Amino acid sequence: MKIPADAIMIEGQDVVCDEGELTGEPDGVVKGVVTEDNYKEGIQGTLMAKSLVQSGFGRGLVLAVGSNTIAGNITTSSMKRQGPTLLQEKLETIADKIGNFGILCAVLTFVAMIIRIALEMLKYSPCGCLNIFTCQADPKCEELSFAFTMENRLWTQLLTAFILSITIVVAAIPEGLPLAVTLSLKYSSDKMVSLNNLVRKIASSETMGGATHICSDKTGTLTQNKMTVMAFMSIGKIFYRGNTEDPKLNNDIKEGCEAVEVEGHSIWNMVLEAVLFNSTARIEKNDGKDQNVKEDYVTKGNVTEQGILKCFMGAIGAPACNEKKFELAEDNILQTISFSSKRKRGSIIIKRPEHEGTDKEVRIYTKGAPDMLFDKLDNLIDGSGNA
Repeated sequence: MKIPADAIMIEGQDVVCDEGELTGEPDGVVKGVVTEDNYKEGIQGTLMAKSLVQSGFGRGLVLAVGSNTIAGNITTSSMKRQGPTLLQEKLETIADKIGNFGILCAVLTFVAMIIRIALEMLKYSPCGCLNIFTCQADPKCEELSFAFTMENRLWTQLLTAFILSITIVVAAIPEGLPLAVTLSLKYSSDKMVSLNNLVRKIASSETMGGATHICSDKTGTLTQNKMTVMAFMSIGKIFYRGNTEDPKLNNDIKEGCEAVEVEGHSIWNMVLEAVLFNSTARIEKNDGKDQNVKEDYVTKGNVTEQGILKCFMGAIGAPACNEKKFELAEDNILQTISFSSKRKRGSIIIKRPEHEGTDKEVRIYTKGAPDMLFDKLDNLIDGSGNA
């Protein structure tokens, strides 16, 4: 169900929302009930309009509707009239220059015609002479005067000079330029649509043509939203992956960690438990619905943890990973602390029955925030297995 308004969840259970329409992220966001005890801890209790409820049920307190919601603000901002594009600014500059040049020509034409009329009135040129350089007198010409009569050529020629000047100004302004630009942008937009690039505003084609940098949400858009382990650090060594398709890294990690033992167990076993026990991602049998996936087993859940699981699947295989993960019984899980933006880490506390009654009975596996963890450590295990 699509959420119709921005709200805060005050009751609910197992609510997961898909906010991809707003954020572009494909993963669902787990929502929690906002209380007086947790509202300062960065709990994800906000339900945003246009997001989809993938699972769960609940009740929310509406905070904003319509254009006041986050989605409404985005829509309003995108619909606001933007400033002129680069092409429009250049066209305006060209039109101003052409207009100024046209006004200059009109003024010069008007001045030239006034000078010709003045020369005729001062008897420097014959009556009726229209060109002072190749002048031919008109025998039927009536001399110019300041008499206020309809037959006086002075007023008609002054009016003609004024109208001709205005005509030059009007003709100089490029009226067809905006139409030509609009037609060219429409043609460019059609070309973009033919390349499966939807254009809602024809000015977008000109904007993209002048773009030098493009900022985009890359996860799941420009990339495949798949992550791969490229390097691994343990026992004081760093293992690098060469080619992204090369399984050498997986084998190097396994062989390197198996060579070091602590308390009678290899570091490899401890690393396996830390990754598989403290992970929200899972390994499932391929149901064959996705024809692009040829593997027998697929990973689900958080994409970052999927990438880590795939690394260990490459070392020991998916069935062995599941078998190892199922070694942890539900009764031995004392507490699970989910990853949060405030703690910057997630932890699982497990009970080890074989060490019952000793100081090794409880073990905590933590992922994330190494800078915080190092400040709390008393010992580290080196490459020889010594603390």
